[in-house]
Amino acid sequence: MRFAFRLAAQLGIVDPIRDILGRIDADLFALWAAFLDLEPLAADRADVRDAFHTSVIVNAWLPDEAEPIDVETLVVPWQDAAESEPETPEQQALREVSHILTHFG
Repeated sequence: MRFAFRLAAQLGIVDPIRDILGRIDADLFALWAAFLDLEPLAADRADVRDAFHTSVIVNAWLPDEAEPIDVETLVVPWQDAAESEPETPEQQALREVSHILTHFG
């Protein structure tokens, strides 16, 4: 479903259920999904593009003896919500306590 909404946003479609899923069969939808795995939408890799531009600017201002900053350092790692394991109540409580202690010591 998430892919249908991403594709709809790229195509300027408001209702992906009716205008995409209601009009194409599962085989064609799977082909689109496979294609976009190989050729991501421009916005999907905006983080890498922004990290590249940032590294160019930062490296231009670094002293000559400083080690340059590479793009991988500036790309924020993220995990697809569908791939991540849900937190247990204990993990959530521990994370919240850690967050509070970090900010309020």
